[in-house]
Amino acid sequence: MVRIANALGLVILSVALLILSLISYVSIKKDSIFSTPKYANSGGPRIMFHAGFRSQFAMNFLDPSFIPLTNALNEELQEKPSRWKFNKTAFIQQRKEIFNYIDVANNFSLTKNAVRVGQLMHYDYSSHKYVFSISNDFKSLLPDSSPILNKNYNVCAVVGNSGILTGSQCGSEIDRSDFVFRCNFAPTEVFHKDVGRKINLTTFNPSILEKYYNNLLTIQDRNNFFLSLKKLDRAILWIPAFFFHTSATVTRTLVDFFVEHKGQLKVQLAWPGNIMQYVNSQKKTRSNHPETIGGSLEIM
Repeated sequence: MVRIANALGLVILSVALLILSLISYVSIKKDSIFSTPKYANSGGPRIMFHAGFRSQFAMNFLDPSFIPLTNALNEELQEKPSRWKFNKTAFIQQRKEIFNYIDVANNFSLTKNAVRVGQLMHYDYSSHKYVFSISNDFKSLLPDSSPILNKNYNVCAVVGNSGILTGSQCGSEIDRSDFVFRCNFAPTEVFHKDVGRKINLTTFNPSILEKYYNNLLTIQDRNNFFLSLKKLDRAILWIPAFFFHTSATVTRTLVDFFVEHKGQLKVQLAWPGNIMQYVNSQKKTRSNHPETIGGSLEIM
C-alpha cells in the first residue's frame, strides 16, 4: 500500500509539473511573438504584454469560465459609454482627502532650492542606516520648481503596463486626453493602437535600468537608453530613487548619464524625496479621524 501511495503521489506531481511547464512554454512563445527584443529599436522594457498574457492564459487554462479583462474594457468603455457619469461631489471630496495627506505639487519632486550639497537622504522602505548623499551633479539635475505646479487639465488618462489593454483599441481615446500618465517606462510604439502614443509623464523605477538596459555597461546599452529617452519629448520622467536603498547604485549611474547628456535630451526629470514617509506621518497624525475617499465615477 505504501508503494502504491508513493507511486500515485509521483504521478500527481508529474502531472502538476507538466501543466506548469505547458503554461510557461506558451507564455514564452507568446512573448517571443508579440513582444520586442531586449535591444530592439523601440527600446524600453518588454512588459506591456507579459503580465497580461501570462495571467490571462493561466486563468483560461485553470478556469474555463474566466473572461479576459479586455472584453470588459471594450464593453464598458467603448460600447456603453453612456452608463458612466462624472460624480463631481465624490471627485471634490477625493481631492480634499488627498490634499489633507500630501501637498502633491510641492512633494512631486525635489527642487534645487529644497536640498543642499552633502545632505543625506534616507530611504522610505529601508533601514535608517542607509543614506544617499546629495552631490553637485544630482542637485544640477533637479528642477527649479515643481513640474506640475499650477498645472491643471480637464481630461487625464492613467495607463498601466500589465497588458490588460491588449486588443482594447483604446489608443486613440487615450491620446485625446489632455495629460497621459504612464507607468514603468513602458514602450508604446508597437502597441499604439491599444495604448496610444502620447506621453506626458512616465514613472521610472530604478530597477528598469538594471533589468532592461544592463546598467548601461556597454555602448550599445547606453545608446538604447538614449534613444528611448529621445522619445520623451518634453515629457516628465518621474524617478522614485529614495524608496529602497537598493536603488542607490542605479541612481548614481542615472545621475552620471544625465549629466553627460545634459542639453541633448528634452525630457523633464523629477526626483521625489521621502514622499511616503511624509504620507505615513500625516496618516498617523490623522488616525483619530478616519475618513472614506469616494470614487469620482458612478455607473448609471
